[in-house]
Amino acid sequence: MGVSAKDKLRSGTREWVFQRVANFLICLWAITFITTVLLQAPTDMESWRALFVPMWFKLFSTLVLLFAGLNSMLAGWQIGTDYIKVPA
Repeated sequence: MGVSAKDKLRSGTREWVFQRVANFLICLWAITFITTVLLQAPTDMESWRALFVPMWFKLFSTLVLLFAGLNSMLAGWQIGTDYIKVPA
């Protein structure tokens, strides 16, 4: 429940690096997805389903979704602690 001195003195470097890695993975996933769609040009439901069949794409999509969720939670926490102040 208490806040230690170590937590107060953190520089935020880990959070900054995490956000950059997460943003890079999100962009890489988007580029991969758009490239795959443009190269395969799916026209029916079976073609669209075939895009998501490879296990590497399922794992990559799951990882990116997890990172995007954690990234948004971290961003909300940063906005909340930077801009929302309790009146004294």
